[in-house]
Amino acid sequence: MELIIKFITLFTPNTRKTGVIIYVGAKPIKMMLNGLEIEVFKTKVKIFDSHGDVSDLEAEKIMLYLYHEGFISVQTIMCEIIEV
Repeated sequence: MELIIKFITLFTPNTRKTGVIIYVGAKPIKMMLNGLEIEVFKTKVKIFDSHGDVSDLEAEKIMLYLYHEGFISVQTIMCEIIEV
């Protein structure tokens, strides 16, 4: 897990204070599956299609596989097919 720390300036009516906001952003799980590069995030899955031949049915099967193997925990998640 990647830890990102950003410094901000907080403005209040009478004072100016400096604070810290900590963003916790998880790096994606990267894998190769059936010759496709796949990145699994918490809220979406990216399928990189280098040949331009990934059908909706194949993407659905990949998503079901990821769900059954525990890579994603919900069945309603955004799937992005990216032609590269």
